[in-house]
Amino acid sequence: MDSPAYAHGPFVPTDEPPQPPSPPGPDRPGAPAAAAFANASLLGIGYLLLGHWRPAAFTVIGTGRLLNVTVWPVVER
Repeated sequence: MDSPAYAHGPFVPTDEPPQPPSPPGPDRPGAPAAAAFANASLLGIGYLLLGHWRPAAFTVIGTGRLLNVTVWPVVER
C-alpha cells in the first residue's frame, strides 16, 4: 500500500539536502533577571525592557494610584 501521505516520512530517504539549523536568537541571558529587578521598582521598567507595553502601562497607572492613596494624604497635612 503506497500512500502519498507517507511518501516523505521520517524513515523514507529523500533526494533533498537536509535543512540547515536555524540561527540562534539574540544572546541576552541576563534579560529575565534584569527585568525582574527593574520590576521591583514598581515603575514597570522591567516590562518595558521585555517589550510588554500593556503591562508596563498598567503598572505605571497602579503605581500612580498607590502613590495617590498613600502619599497625597500625608502631603496635605
